[in-house]
Amino acid sequence: MIAIDYQKCILCRNCYSVCPSGAIEVTDTRIRISPGKCVDCGLCVQNCPVHAITLHRKKR
Repeated sequence: MIAIDYQKCILCRNCYSVCPSGAIEVTDTRIRISPGKCVDCGLCVQNCPVHAITLHRKKR
């Protein structure tokens, strides 16, 4: 599961650019991640320059 800290997010769109599954949508005011499309790859987390995105992997 991906969590976004909207207080930190600067809407740089790096996460949108690297998402391989098209799970990220960017509006003028925030990003949204579609849980049904997200594959928990973590690329958005790695490419966020302000550390506004965190990945919480599901326990099996």
